[in-house]
Amino acid sequence: MISPEIQKSAINNWARQNGRRIIGWVDDLDDTGRNFKRKITKAIDRIEIGEGSEIVVYRYDRWGRNAVESLANVHRVESVGGSVVSATEPLDPETAIGRYNRTNAFGLAELQSDIISDNWKAVMANRVSRQLTPSGSPRFGYRRVGRIPDALHNPSSRVRRRYRIDPEDPDERYEPDPETARMLTEMYGRYISGWGYGRIAIWLNECGVHNSRGAPWSDVTVRNVLDAGFGAGFLQVHAGHCKCRSRGSCRNRVRVAFAATCTGANAGTTTGTATARSHAGQWSRQRSATRSPSGPRSVKRIPSGSPVAPRAPRPKPSVCARNASSPIPTLRCAALLCRRQ
Repeated sequence: MISPEIQKSAINNWARQNGRRIIGWVDDLDDTGRNFKRKITKAIDRIEIGEGSEIVVYRYDRWGRNAVESLANVHRVESVGGSVVSATEPLDPETAIGRYNRTNAFGLAELQSDIISDNWKAVMANRVSRQLTPSGSPRFGYRRVGRIPDALHNPSSRVRRRYRIDPEDPDERYEPDPETARMLTEMYGRYISGWGYGRIAIWLNECGVHNSRGAPWSDVTVRNVLDAGFGAGFLQVHAGHCKCRSRGSCRNRVRVAFAATCTGANAGTTTGTATARSHAGQWSRQRSATRSPSGPRSVKRIPSGSPVAPRAPRPKPSVCARNASSPIPTLRCAALLCRRQ
């Protein structure tokens, strides 16, 4: 991964050597290059209104990792008399061979992105097969065992905290947390008894309990914890039949059942854990009863004698911390240039 400083240094050197004046910078930090829903479109807009004449990137894969969209946006720039230049790849787009090589560069960038994506999907599928969350993210009511924070991680880095194998206990797993497992049990119980998400959030905050991110609760975070189904013995994963490239936000998700998390197989089953599993299972059946097979937005009416009032189910939240179909977020810098008079 090339740092923004290295990219900017190379672009500055290219501008100085070629007699260009930089009039603006675009930093697309931690954004995927698989689409152009990024700040780079603002630079294209400025080219179209005549504020600049060129956009310079460190390398063509910094422009984008989708060959079709990359070429389409290059054409958008060139159709108004502008150009897209790589500071480290001296290709001449005025010639047929130069355009051919540039197209190949975009194709190779997409290939690299696809390989990274396939690797991450294989990693996540392996984790799910081992009854682990796809990304190793924290789960309220449980503690992650077998992994410890990496002492070499830089806290100021944009990359989330890294973990490494615990040499004293290398078997990664989730076990009920003595402090929060009973609260998770109570959350399910109160929901089953008719409490709403907002009321549960107020109760948790009054008890001084924070969520797994260390923040106060809201109706949304309560819903996410319960609707994820982790306490009921489910992992929520992207549906295999869906071929979209926005898996992190896609609502085509399925629940994969497993047992180790809720039964306490690793830590020994306790009364609280068994109660949590019972309540979570009842919650899961109740949620299923309000949804027809046609889709998550269909509501089946509950008889008036039911202890729980009917409620319309909310959209399923996305629980994956990392988009499996996209490459690792990259650091992209581009300079908007105009020719020196």
